[in-house]
Amino acid sequence: MTDPVFGQLTSTESGWQVDSANECIARLRARESMFENAIVSIACPPGETPTDSQRSAFQALCEDVEISTKSLAAALTVIQRACDSNQSSYIENQRLRPPSVTALQKMIMSCKVHIQPEAKGVARVDIAFDYYSRIPGTSARATFEDNTVVEAVSLKTGEIEYLHRRHPILGNVEFTGSLWSAKICAPGWRPLIQDNPNGETIVSISQGEDHGPPVDQFLPAQEQALREIASDSNQTYLAVCNAILRDYQRHRHEYLEIGWLTSDDLPILSRIDELHKIAPIIGIHILAEHRDGKAFVGYEFHAVWDEEHGCGVLTHNGKVLAIGSADTAFDVVNMWSSIEEQNGQWD
Repeated sequence: MTDPVFGQLTSTESGWQVDSANECIARLRARESMFENAIVSIACPPGETPTDSQRSAFQALCEDVEISTKSLAAALTVIQRACDSNQSSYIENQRLRPPSVTALQKMIMSCKVHIQPEAKGVARVDIAFDYYSRIPGTSARATFEDNTVVEAVSLKTGEIEYLHRRHPILGNVEFTGSLWSAKICAPGWRPLIQDNPNGETIVSISQGEDHGPPVDQFLPAQEQALREIASDSNQTYLAVCNAILRDYQRHRHEYLEIGWLTSDDLPILSRIDELHKIAPIIGIHILAEHRDGKAFVGYEFHAVWDEEHGCGVLTHNGKVLAIGSADTAFDVVNMWSSIEEQNGQWD
């Protein structure tokens, strides 16, 4: 069969394979040596031909150098982690570990391109990279959709190292390991957000301890928390700031007695609008734990009085439950004991 974009196609059990003499593939190989022996396949139901979205995705790969560069960057993350976790010596691992996209590109042994069936009108393209190394598992697959890398997977373990998707409130969201992260515009927290005139800060959304593969949707309680943070409501902001101010006023003299800081470092504060001087916000953590349809939400701050451990505040339904070091905002293992120890202290 001959296709207007793919050229000569050979039928396979799962669809079609593109002839190596295809003009687009020839241009791709001429541009990047890692595609020299690339095998290109197209997933199609029996008897059906490639779709327009599959053709467009293939043309984008062949014509847009940024796609292969982004795919390599995602694969590099997976391969570097495989090298870091190898049982050989540290020196040997570092010697074999590709330090950059350019270095990885030069050491690709083989490359396979698989064009998936379209979903929602857009076809996804998998690019599998086999890295020439003596370390097992140093192969990765990067998947792009609409010119954006949406997933990177270790071909040895099947573990997803990177995932990307769009969210109606957050926009671009990335999954790394056990949680999603993004930037969120939080108008109510603007007084404590430094170096960002748009009022944006980092937000992480946890999948819980037994997270497994990344889910397609956040929990309803987490979605509700996102909506509240993105709104102009300052109920939680006032509760958190008042609690931090009270805690700071109570312990300020103890911090000064240690002798590391002076009264200039730790000024006397009486209003929450002065907190930005000593405790700007670093990020917001929306936990998977929830109660009565409301997620537990932690707020993490830089703390002038303890730059190493920071400051964390755990909340639920707009009320402060616990204050401590930064991990108080996201440590679900010790969450309940912290809540019990400080029960009613911040009401």
